[in-house]
Amino acid sequence: MTGELRGLIGVHKDSVESVKICSSLHLAASAAIDSKIHIYDLKTFSIRNTIEPTVYGGFTSIAFDFTVAHNLIAASTLGPLFVIDVRDGTIVHEKKGHAAPINAFV
Repeated sequence: MTGELRGLIGVHKDSVESVKICSSLHLAASAAIDSKIHIYDLKTFSIRNTIEPTVYGGFTSIAFDFTVAHNLIAASTLGPLFVIDVRDGTIVHEKKGHAAPINAFV
């Protein structure tokens, strides 16, 4: 290890609220109030996918699913939790019930 900077990631236009690294794939994800989630390839330090479900507001917290590595769980500023397939950006599940933003989850 040299401490050398190998690359930079990130292109959000508003406050980044959460950044996670997938433990089983060479992926990272960032979520922001700008209503976008970016998926990064950590081998090339490039954006692999941008998820823009803008009707759901911004995002406050994200986590990679422990059971399905290509699924990302995302909390919205409008209340729902989403399970998103990072391979193509589709919403696999939407969990409703909160009337206010979810600030964090474990």
